[in-house]
Amino acid sequence: MGKRNLQNVKILLVLLISCNALYSQNKTIVPTKGAIVFVKKEIITDTVLYKKSMEKVFDKLTLEVKKHALLEKGKVLDTINQRDEQLYPMFDMIKSVALQQVFSKEPKSIIKFHHSYNNDEIEEFISSNGQYVEKKKFINSSDLKDDDLLIITKVEEFKNETKIIKQFKCYKVVMDYFDLEQPPGLNTIVNVMELWVTEDIKSNFHPFITSIDILEKYFPLEAKHSIKDVEGMYTTYDLVDFSLK
Repeated sequence: MGKRNLQNVKILLVLLISCNALYSQNKTIVPTKGAIVFVKKEIITDTVLYKKSMEKVFDKLTLEVKKHALLEKGKVLDTINQRDEQLYPMFDMIKSVALQQVFSKEPKSIIKFHHSYNNDEIEEFISSNGQYVEKKKFINSSDLKDDDLLIITKVEEFKNETKIIKQFKCYKVVMDYFDLEQPPGLNTIVNVMELWVTEDIKSNFHPFITSIDILEKYFPLEAKHSIKDVEGMYTTYDLVDFSLK
C-alpha cells in the first residue's frame, strides 16, 4: 500500500472515531443505573462587602416582618407579637452564623449530594465529610412530586454560552425564585441560580434541583447560587462523580 493511501486510511479512521465519539456524547441518557454526585462549596470573595450586604439584607428582612404583621388582619395581636419575638432572635442567630463563617479558621465541612440509580429505584443521600446525614429511597415514576414551595419568577436561557461537562454539551440557564419553605421575611429573599444544563439527560429527579418545570426541559450539571443584594459570597455545586447509564 502506498504512503498516500496509508495516510488516507489513517485520516478516515480518525474521522470515524471522531464521529463515533460525537455521537456517543450526544446520545440521550434516561438513567436506570449508575450514580451522580455533586459537591457544595461556599465561596467568599470579599469579606467586608459580604458583612455589610448581609447586615443590610437582615435589616430589610426585619422591616418585612413588621410590615407583614401590620397587614395581617383577624389575628390576635398578642399572637403576632409572640411570633415576631421568636423571629427576630432567629434572624440575629442566622446572621451571626453566616458572619462567623467569614472569620472562622476551622476547615469547612465537605457537603455532597448523591443520587444512585438501580432500575426504578433511586437512592438519595447527603453526606458531610464522608458521613451520611440524610438518606432516603424513592421510586423513579410513582414518587414524582414537584416542589410547590419553590416559586420560580424568571428563567432565562443563554444558548450561545456553552461548555463541555463530562462530555455533555451544556448551556447556561439563569432562574430567580422564592423559597416559601422559609419563615416570614426569609421567604421574601430573591434567590438566583445560574445553571449549566444539558438536554441529553432525561430525569425528573436531581440531587439538589427539585423543580419539575426545570427538569422537564434540562438536567443541570453545574450550578452557582447567590442571593440578590448579598455581595461577596456565592455557593457552587460541582459535578465530582458521574456514571449514569
